[in-house]
Amino acid sequence: MNGSDRIALVAVGGNSLIVSKEKSSIPDQFEAASTTVRHIAGMIEAGWKVVITHGSGPQVGFILRRSEIAIREVNPEEAAPVLKLYVTRVPITRPYFDVKPESDLPAFRAEAPRHPVFAIVG
Repeated sequence: MNGSDRIALVAVGGNSLIVSKEKSSIPDQFEAASTTVRHIAGMIEAGWKVVITHGSGPQVGFILRRSEIAIREVNPEEAAPVLKLYVTRVPITRPYFDVKPESDLPAFRAEAPRHPVFAIVG
């Protein structure tokens, strides 16, 4: 398996941005996010396909749709394996889905319109 065959699911949320009680200010969180992004960029440069998630659900999708970042929303066919990986690897998300980790891809395709997935394009 080479780097281009591997998918990494990176969950970045509020708790991952606060490294300690002493480092909880906005500038500290910015520094933590910057460090995380450098690591993610290194993975992409190494050929990994990276899925970045955040715990705020639909709000992130709405913000991304309004932004000028180069992104595109993927179709349900493309979203299905990403959503399956997400539900399988991030158990806390399961109550928000009608499918289970062992569900087949057609079930995840049906679920896709409720859970937007975006691709970063360059």
